[in-house]
Amino acid sequence: MACGSGSSHCWRPPIRPTANSEWVPFVWNWLVTIILIVLIAQGLRNRWATLFLIWALGHSLEHTYVFVRYLSMLNEWKHMGITGLTAQGLPGIFGEGGWLAHSELTRGTFLSCWPGLATAVRLDVHFWWNMGKFARLILAAVSYLCKIIPARTAAPEQIPQPQTSE
Repeated sequence: MACGSGSSHCWRPPIRPTANSEWVPFVWNWLVTIILIVLIAQGLRNRWATLFLIWALGHSLEHTYVFVRYLSMLNEWKHMGITGLTAQGLPGIFGEGGWLAHSELTRGTFLSCWPGLATAVRLDVHFWWNMGKFARLILAAVSYLCKIIPARTAAPEQIPQPQTSE
């Protein structure tokens, strides 16, 4: 018997991947953005931190768009009497099937067919969002650490020497 036609011999994953639900990346990305805002307010100020914040905000907005679509899809299925399903892998703003590729505002413009932005699969879009965030995190941290630890970056003659009492 084929899997799904009543066979008890179908392999099913032992644990339902609830962490893959759209609410998890939605909450996670907004937490990252909020924590970054707090860090910048507390002194982590450099151009890389600002670019990181802009990138993190964009990524959070992308996940907000996907989350709203996810809730809309579940609500639509509920009204149709379909329960027990989850809408995973919905496209976001960017990528194949995303808002940029199908919006009335971008239809017929270069934005609706821009290679990568409107044509990449969701996994690629997610990879580049995260690589961009990680790169900006590293650059912001290194820039900040170079500012607060001047003795490690200064020439030996510029490092203050301890005073000895004689």
